[in-house]
Amino acid sequence: MTTVDPPRPSLFRVVCGHSETSPSAPALVTEVDGVCSYRDLAERSRSVAWGLRDRMHLAAGDRVGLWLDNRPEWVEAYLACEGAGLATVGLNPRWTASECAVAAEIADLRTIVCSASELPRAREVADRSARIDRLVVVDLDRAEGRALPYEALARGRGGSAPPSDHEPPAPVGEHIVFTSGTSSRRPKAVRNRRRSAGGVDFRELIGITPADRSFVVTPFFHVNGLGGLTSALAAGASAAFPRRFSASRFWDFLKASEATYLMTLAPLVHLALSPGPGPWEREHALRVAIVPGAGANIGMMEERLGVPVLEWYGMTEATGSGTCTRLGEPSPPGSAGRRIPGSSMTILDEQGSPVAANVIGEVAFERDSIVFVDYLNDAASTAAVLRDGHFHTGDLGYFDDAGYFFYVDRIKDIVRRAGENISSLEVEDAVRGLPGVADVAVVPAPHPLLGEEVAAFVVLDGGDEWDDDAAAMSLRATLARYKVPSRFVIVTELPKTASGKVQKALLRDQLRAPS
Repeated sequence: MTTVDPPRPSLFRVVCGHSETSPSAPALVTEVDGVCSYRDLAERSRSVAWGLRDRMHLAAGDRVGLWLDNRPEWVEAYLACEGAGLATVGLNPRWTASECAVAAEIADLRTIVCSASELPRAREVADRSARIDRLVVVDLDRAEGRALPYEALARGRGGSAPPSDHEPPAPVGEHIVFTSGTSSRRPKAVRNRRRSAGGVDFRELIGITPADRSFVVTPFFHVNGLGGLTSALAAGASAAFPRRFSASRFWDFLKASEATYLMTLAPLVHLALSPGPGPWEREHALRVAIVPGAGANIGMMEERLGVPVLEWYGMTEATGSGTCTRLGEPSPPGSAGRRIPGSSMTILDEQGSPVAANVIGEVAFERDSIVFVDYLNDAASTAAVLRDGHFHTGDLGYFDDAGYFFYVDRIKDIVRRAGENISSLEVEDAVRGLPGVADVAVVPAPHPLLGEEVAAFVVLDGGDEWDDDAAAMSLRATLARYKVPSRFVIVTELPKTASGKVQKALLRDQLRAPS
């Protein structure tokens, strides 16, 4: 007889449970917005849930845009929407009104939660939308036209939970994330099913307990920032965060927060470390850092931070379904660890068949095992990634004999030079080691005879003078000659997304443009 595990409760229900067992325990520790206990977080989230459903008359499944920096109201609104059976849409606070209006149209938003400082932009978005008739505004003292003060909802009837029909035992809401836009002209809206609390077992990963505290500097609209937040709340731990990342304030707040684990992206760690080594880099309570994309820099980060650094492979569409290294478990150099328990991640050849160990292929996931539903209102992009029962990532990698995963590159970023496949990441690591290099991005450039050649966009640190020939000569000591860039383009900065990813599509376009 087959038994089916009962569905796990939603994060909203878990937080409400923590408010009963540990009401005074801190849930949120912020840089400028104070400390929020589990009791206060649960009561305010319940109140907002009531207000969205009963005062604003939103129906189950309606979509609410969260257009805020990292602050307690973002967390309350996110939990409230789950409690009320509403879908949430993460919006980048740095977007212009025009950019947000496009996202609002794609996601069919019914309302937007924003701050008073962003109200003029939010009004522009609402004016362009036929569906948005009310705005919920944090730090607004009184109603102004279609703008309703957030506190009018948060201070309502938080003492009682929403009616049972507002949230079934298993969550039905969605969370929509707009991708970074690194591989296309405009971001895609990734529609994911909400995971129940504890989608990734952080007890198995880092031994998390209620005494832990995450340190979150990635924006909550990004799945990495959301993971840093929800991993703590699911465990009854606490999350510490500033409204926005600041390299100059990073170390002071990290020390003051007494956070025990850091979860953020490699570019932000590099920015925090950029002033140079100093004693402040170890003046903290961290015991581990989870840094997706750390790659070859793990050793340097561990030396500077003084704690183990875990690598992680994943993506928005397959949140919590990739691979990671484990605390206390040695991993081969360059590996992103083993599969997370329950992961269906596999490697496929060009015909869509699984490959053997140590054979490079495309990373894929079984379609039904991940949170991804589709790219909202983009059937062509959805069809391009969903084929033969798998979600195709566009990434290249392989598993070794022991099950450790090695990421190679994006398929589109591989340089195909005269029949040789060259990893842009390998070349970037080599160039980054040259004197005077502050940052680098390697992309394929068209070549009439070779098909493609290696091009490196280089940001200098302002110190040593740059010489293309000298750089190429130095690189030949660590790279085969065919891998050495034949073109160096010196730039003042690389185009990056809000989360720090290089927008290589823009660089490729620059090389294709007529000179």
